[in-house]
Amino acid sequence: MTFRERLNDYMKETGLTSRELANLSNTSEAVISRYRSGKRLPKPDGDSTYVLSHALSLAAEKKGLDTSENAPYSVTSIQNSLLSTLPNAGIDKKDFLSKLNALISSLNISISRFSKYSSYDPSFVSRIIKGERSPSDYVLFARNVGDFCASAYHADSDLEVISTLLDVDKKALSGSGHLSAKIVSYLLNQSTDPSEDARTGNDGSDTIESKTTEEFLSQIDSFDLNAYMNLIHFDKINLPSIPFRLGSNKSYTGLKGMKSAELDFLRSVAFSADKSPIYMYSTLPMTTMDEDKDYYRKYMFYLAVIIKKGHDIHIIHHLDRPDNEILTGLMGWIPIYMTGKVHSYYFPGESDPVFKHFLRFSDNIASMGECIGNDIENALIKTTKVPGELEIHRKRALELFGQASLLMNTYRSENALAYREFLTKELSEISEESECIRLLSAPSLYTLSSSVNDDISSFYDFSESDAEMFRSALDFQTDLVHQFFQKGGRMEEYLYTPNESGFTEHPAYLALSGAFIDKNIAYPFDRYMKHVETERRVSSETPGMTCHVLDGDKYSFRNIQITILKGKWAMISKNTAPAIHFVIHHPKLVNAITELL
Repeated sequence: MTFRERLNDYMKETGLTSRELANLSNTSEAVISRYRSGKRLPKPDGDSTYVLSHALSLAAEKKGLDTSENAPYSVTSIQNSLLSTLPNAGIDKKDFLSKLNALISSLNISISRFSKYSSYDPSFVSRIIKGERSPSDYVLFARNVGDFCASAYHADSDLEVISTLLDVDKKALSGSGHLSAKIVSYLLNQSTDPSEDARTGNDGSDTIESKTTEEFLSQIDSFDLNAYMNLIHFDKINLPSIPFRLGSNKSYTGLKGMKSAELDFLRSVAFSADKSPIYMYSTLPMTTMDEDKDYYRKYMFYLAVIIKKGHDIHIIHHLDRPDNEILTGLMGWIPIYMTGKVHSYYFPGESDPVFKHFLRFSDNIASMGECIGNDIENALIKTTKVPGELEIHRKRALELFGQASLLMNTYRSENALAYREFLTKELSEISEESECIRLLSAPSLYTLSSSVNDDISSFYDFSESDAEMFRSALDFQTDLVHQFFQKGGRMEEYLYTPNESGFTEHPAYLALSGAFIDKNIAYPFDRYMKHVETERRVSSETPGMTCHVLDGDKYSFRNIQITILKGKWAMISKNTAPAIHFVIHHPKLVNAITELL
């Protein structure tokens, strides 16, 4: 049986749709679709089979199937069954290691320089070179080696060495792209550079595509918070009533100690009576943390409990790494960000490469520690509940977060006023230099005429409070856009028009996120096309506004609107319930989203 057949069988037996499996496994629906069609396979040594198995086992448990240890629907049994269908990756690991060492020796490559360039842990790279560890993705690792060599070893003398080692004409190495490609092909013992296949997934592996900006946006587009909460039984989580007993002071060492300190902190907060904000920051190496599935499961469970209790989480993300890795890290937090309880920050510039820090703080417990470089086994962390020490850690946490820059804001119905205040403040700074780009999965709310407004309000039987929020949002957006153009701002919109058959299968939803009405209101096709024409007419009549109505075959996202104020921020607004807006402020991420559009 093929992987495709086995996965489809499990989905049929557990009653999961592609969207439900995507939500529960925190994987994009597009990737699930490729798995189901056989166009793509996960890596045998990656995390994909585990997260799929975990999702399928949760769904099986909900249907009353046996998920106990070693039972047919346990996580382990499902994962082993899926893995048994996957072919060998086709990489000769001994040959790869031999050629890698030959390349390092010939060019006298600095491991520390390569590690910094590729954002790998230097000790992890050293263990790979010694044969003690293996890259989780050989293709990606080879591309990093190739790109590094192309950037650092392009002098004529270096090219002589490389051409001799690879047994190719030096002329074939002209240009960084060709040089990198030849090194990748040499390491993987392939006649062509697999980098393009790696980007598109054509080599059958779960590779770089899952780390792209489009994947990040697709994840938000397809994620259904209500379905996710239902599948993980969020409503049935019992909030602890008995305090978790932990000594006034406790010390931890090494990787194992770091995990224990993290879980003890979260457990203590989860079991406490207070609902104060918690603060989280760490630059300690996390390379091996996500390999411990039991730790990760407990970590996410306690975070869910903390959020359900009502705590706000303030976190400084460590962003001194490539864009793809930043987006991949944020993807894992999407279910938590969807709750609107996470406030994220970052420090501009590079972090200290030598002295690494760890901080966790709440009103009743604090953890603080450090290590030198990436030597996690010599990390020392201390947890305290002593009032005097807590006060010191409180001051440190507030000072630390006071110096951090805002990474991303999230707005849900409970902070709708703050959302309007943010847009009003931004409007005050609009000038003739301001340029806005929007990618729309449905026409804008403000282009509805008053007659259509009344029609929609009655047609969809809004409650009195919903109708009031709808009209208020319509008036606010209309005034906002009117002032934007009065101040000389320019706006370029891209709106897709699916054909009628495609629209029936994937309807567009009225863009109610700005009104914070948590309902999914699907357009009838004729009403949708009428609204598209209204948007086009308003655009033609408004100086500074351009609306591009594009063919539906290029329709990328179905449930989100993307608004970019160039050079400042990017906003991702969810059309489907629950209404939420993500406003991203980090320049790298704003540029990545801008370039995608």
